[in-house]
Amino acid sequence: MDLDNKEIVNVERAVELGCAHASPLSSETILLAESLNRVAAGEIHSTCQVPSFSRSKVDGFTLTEADLLRLRGENCLDLQVINTIPAGWVGEAEFFVGQTIRIMTGAIIPLHTAAIVKQEDVQDRGDTISLTGPVDYKQYIDSPGSEIEVGETIISDGQEVDADVIERLASAGETGVKVYSVPRVYIINCGDELRLPGQTLQKGQIYHSNRNFMLAKVQVAHCQGILGNAGVGDNLDSIIQEIHTGIKEGDLLIISGGTAQGKYDLVADALQEMKAEFLFHSIASKPGRNISCSLLQDNLVFNLPGHPNAGGIIFDLLLTPVLRKMRGLNNFGHNWLNLRLSAKINRKRDIRSFRRGELIQDNLTFLARPLGNHENQAIIPLLMDIEAGQGEKGDMVKAILL
Repeated sequence: MDLDNKEIVNVERAVELGCAHASPLSSETILLAESLNRVAAGEIHSTCQVPSFSRSKVDGFTLTEADLLRLRGENCLDLQVINTIPAGWVGEAEFFVGQTIRIMTGAIIPLHTAAIVKQEDVQDRGDTISLTGPVDYKQYIDSPGSEIEVGETIISDGQEVDADVIERLASAGETGVKVYSVPRVYIINCGDELRLPGQTLQKGQIYHSNRNFMLAKVQVAHCQGILGNAGVGDNLDSIIQEIHTGIKEGDLLIISGGTAQGKYDLVADALQEMKAEFLFHSIASKPGRNISCSLLQDNLVFNLPGHPNAGGIIFDLLLTPVLRKMRGLNNFGHNWLNLRLSAKINRKRDIRSFRRGELIQDNLTFLARPLGNHENQAIIPLLMDIEAGQGEKGDMVKAILL
């Protein structure tokens, strides 16, 4: 296929085009226990107060308002312990001046309680306690609605469900949550030289590492990865057949390999024969050459490099925001940081490039440390945007946390 007249774009335009053709999928209601990392499809408002009653924040003892005032004028106060209220107790209790009730964390506050004193702040003799002041009014008391009020928004449309959201929903009595469906990403790997791990390699063959690598990238993005036929070679009919399958089973296609314009790189020919609409065919950066994005029956199709390092970088740059938007997230774009390079970057051509790095700290300053060619472990990984003319130690570059 002749791609010379197809659009070459920068990374920003490539992300813009991909996201412009990505939309959240249909919604479904699932159990709260299954909702972690899903994205809410609509707001949820609390129908009750949390807590619905006044409760103790600590294990301790109750004080009447009169005793609280007495304590401000006296160095020490002795009180008689007349009862114990555990969490979950549903009866009624009251006490009067000179008396106290032992109360547990989360237990309902009895009548006439002006404050709670922590257990470790008193001398506990079993049937009496001694305490010193001062004690603040309403100390260690949770009032009704102090955590969640009636009508309060617990989660908004396009917000990711995390552990804190699950706790708040459960506290408000919710058992389920309406979420957007998880995007299904169909992964196709091309190349006659590829063999699955465990198979015997012949001369000129390599193990199929990118297959599981791309699957893992999709899963880290909280999407469902679907592995295509492992035996798709550099054959036009086989590639077309596999793309047809991907369109039926996936919401988005990743085709790994076959991005060059050689005799056996047939992905572009297959997409052209299937009447795909190319949004762009190459990105003006390294990596980026011959990377394409197209529309086929309203499905986005990304053709990424077969090399895991280059393919992974392009995935992080392009696929991550697209998949975030398809998941339903409101904030789907990259958040770029400005960091100085901790070391010089050696490169063959002075063009815009994207390199992996690590966020490090030097005294009070955060820096971007470039990773070596064979270095793939970073405590806080980065993807660095190195513009033409940059690359010296101390240069300011843009980076995203991975």
